[in-house]
Amino acid sequence: LFSYGAGIRKLLEFYNSRYPNRTFIITENGWGNATQSNAEVDLKDIERCNFYRDYISNVSAAAIYDNIKIAAYFAWSLIDNFEWADGYSTRFGLVYVNYTDQTRSAKHSALYFQKFITKASNLNQTLYLPTCDVF
Repeated sequence: LFSYGAGIRKLLEFYNSRYPNRTFIITENGWGNATQSNAEVDLKDIERCNFYRDYISNVSAAAIYDNIKIAAYFAWSLIDNFEWADGYSTRFGLVYVNYTDQTRSAKHSALYFQKFITKASNLNQTLYLPTCDVF
């Protein structure tokens, strides 16, 4: 996968110019990591966290600066699951699932969501969220 957060803003600008005055919903936007041999490494998912930071910041900028109506943004996925193309080898979730005993643990990205995802009015003037290594 390749992460380019500015791309979603450009895409929203394109759709908004092609379909003016529509309200957009972003669904199934996410980042997958290959399953690691150590759960501790899977739980510290800095790449996924940075992906969401960049994409959500750019969606916020599109809504505020470009006046694009965004109704919702959905992360893919809430929990690790079976992916049709990759089986259990790629993890997309904000929550880690131990496939052996089905226990669940919040990943770094989930803790980041809990702490920093907020109303756009609470963001700083650049609309960029804090970096993922802040805690």
